[in-house]
Amino acid sequence: MDNCHEKLIKPDEQNEFKTGLCSCFNNVPLCFAVLCCKPCMWGRIAHKTKFMGIKGQYWTSLFVVMAIIYAGFDVNFRVYNRVITESTAFHLWCIAFIVVFAVTIFLTRLLRARVRKVQNISGNWCNDGLVSAFCFPCAVCQMSSEVGLDRDACNVCYFPESDIVNVHEHPPAYFPRNQDPDPEIIIK
Repeated sequence: MDNCHEKLIKPDEQNEFKTGLCSCFNNVPLCFAVLCCKPCMWGRIAHKTKFMGIKGQYWTSLFVVMAIIYAGFDVNFRVYNRVITESTAFHLWCIAFIVVFAVTIFLTRLLRARVRKVQNISGNWCNDGLVSAFCFPCAVCQMSSEVGLDRDACNVCYFPESDIVNVHEHPPAYFPRNQDPDPEIIIK
């Protein structure tokens, strides 16, 4: 049984990341893209690795919505300061920060593990979690380089055209059930 397990896991065949964790400064456009729009770069990495089977645009949208909700908490607590004491508002703001931070770190750890799996890179979940928590921008830069996004880093919110369906090429045909389509209304 041990021999079978040894055949499945061969550490000598696993790779390392192409770039180091702090080598993100060697590629200034990539570093700038990650610092300016982390949700877009995160979504592009998720898209390239087919993370959880969800398209990258949805991941980008999720992170943007989380940022808006978090910013909204801060604004709402200032507006409703007359109803809520400052201490309570601060505590609610801290809870919102912790939730957004924890979700971001958890998803980034999972994405980093996915990149490692797809690219056959050695590592473990503990290292992924620590890197995601304490070096988030550098981890996103490293993952971007690994999946090949370092070449076109300036196209921050660009997703591959092959996933975009041109509506004019394939018009939808809506017909009521159990009825044959009328040949005159079919667009050719």
